[in-house]
Amino acid sequence: MSNGLKKTQLFSYHIEHGKMVDFAGFNLPLYYSSIVDEHNSVREKAGIFDISHMGRIKVVGKDATSVLDHLVPSDIANLKEGKAKYTVLCNESGGIVDDIIILKVTAEEFIVVVNAVNREKDLTWMQKQSLGFDAKIEDISDNTALISVQGPMSAEVVRKISDLNLDGLQRFNHTKAKLLSYEALISRTGYTGEDGFEIFLPDCSVDAPERALQVWGRLIEEGAKPCGLGARDTLRLEAGMCLYAQDIDESTTPLEAALSWLIKVDKRGYIGYESLATQMQKGIRRLRVCFILQEGIARRGYNIFSESKEKVGVVTSGTYSPTLRKGVGMGYVEVEYAKPETKLLIDVRGKLCCAVVKKPPLYDTTKYGWSRQHQPV
Repeated sequence: MSNGLKKTQLFSYHIEHGKMVDFAGFNLPLYYSSIVDEHNSVREKAGIFDISHMGRIKVVGKDATSVLDHLVPSDIANLKEGKAKYTVLCNESGGIVDDIIILKVTAEEFIVVVNAVNREKDLTWMQKQSLGFDAKIEDISDNTALISVQGPMSAEVVRKISDLNLDGLQRFNHTKAKLLSYEALISRTGYTGEDGFEIFLPDCSVDAPERALQVWGRLIEEGAKPCGLGARDTLRLEAGMCLYAQDIDESTTPLEAALSWLIKVDKRGYIGYESLATQMQKGIRRLRVCFILQEGIARRGYNIFSESKEKVGVVTSGTYSPTLRKGVGMGYVEVEYAKPETKLLIDVRGKLCCAVVKKPPLYDTTKYGWSRQHQPV
């Protein structure tokens, strides 16, 4: 499996303990114990993921803020230092080039986290669109490890090896800290719906991965369960989070993808503005929805029908939910069928199975997710 595939800084651990697969050209673990076991650990305690395959792009220079404001429909000009923002890169037609997280370090330094499948595409796109701006855009991925600790006990786990008061770090904020004896950047972000942290370890290359391996090992010792791509997918689907190239791509706009909240309505001049403004004025014909099945498991490409058995959409992602113990998923349907609690039928291998549109997240937020009121201390 390793022939021709890229490796992350934590490859030596994965190859010894995990079931390996090809993901976006990287040799990564699908699971270590089981997908369900790892999923439940994140919902109930703490799990740890290697996300070093994702891209880290640094934007520095006098015009760093202006470049990013030009690239995305969100408000970057007013983003404060130490804050992070989830947003999208759009093309001229308003299609989603990628969904990203922007971390503002200073007024002239940002880190942009992009999807693994889009690392080269995004870098080229950002550099091309930055011509004429006083800013340098470079890929720092191969020299920066990235580890995610997720779950209601994630703060307790990370606190044991950090000099940081994690109670003071709010969601979608980031700060510099020391983990063990190593300099790091920690953001309170994640892709599971749970509370959690993403740890950036600079000066840690694929060829010299000792820092990442030591931090990874200690976090496991302190209670974080190693988790693979399988659990990451089931967790994000329960939370209603998109996977690029399945649920969103350059043929879908933020409005169609139910990401209109990313668009600063009175902002002008960003790439894709005219197309999105027109779509906002005229309306959309389809909308991404999340759903829960009463029986069966939906998969990408399955057709969605109305109760009167008219085709109204298609599934983009689907799986079995370990938390709900039912099939869950998302897809695009005609707008009139997108309202929560709308009943649909999904063709699961020739059988029309009942499904209900639900507002994400799909789990009980009093029991699971970062917003739950009572978390373990």
